[in-house]
Amino acid sequence: VVLRDSKDGSARLAHLSGLPRKRLEELLLMHADSLFALEAEPTSNNINWDFQYPERNSLSDYSAFGIGPALCLPLRDANKIVGALWIGFQSGAGGLTPERRFFIKAVAQHAAASFHAAAKVLARTAESARERSFLLGVSHDLRAPGQVALYALSDLISGDVGTLTAEQHLRLSIAERAMRDQLDI
Repeated sequence: VVLRDSKDGSARLAHLSGLPRKRLEELLLMHADSLFALEAEPTSNNINWDFQYPERNSLSDYSAFGIGPALCLPLRDANKIVGALWIGFQSGAGGLTPERRFFIKAVAQHAAASFHAAAKVLARTAESARERSFLLGVSHDLRAPGQVALYALSDLISGDVGTLTAEQHLRLSIAERAMRDQLDI
């Protein structure tokens, strides 16, 4: 599975199974980029998507890895290609029946919807984290001066800095209680 970055359009290999990732990653990404480029060409009829029987030594030739034909399906979201599902078949393997091809295309559509939903969740999570960070910052900025004032009031009320009259003690205690109530909000 190859996915495109929604911001810069770069491709990344999201998953590869059954083949050596280090040896194939760059080839698959170049292949996917060439297919993604078709989307930008107004005259393109996307003939390179679907079943591919690669020519020897072409960009999509994976015969050195025992792969012959491949099925490459676009992962679409709102008529935009967001990735590709690539399935390589062993050299000499027969093609897919129409029913199996239909099924795999349905899987590709489902995968595209799943990737889109996951991207939306990630975006919402990131936005929620930004909002939370902002609120924590505002809360801290509002509470910090109050904590300092509360500490000073507590020092005065305790008598550590000098004795208070009953009237002063009462007024400072009222201010301390109000400050604690405000900080508990």
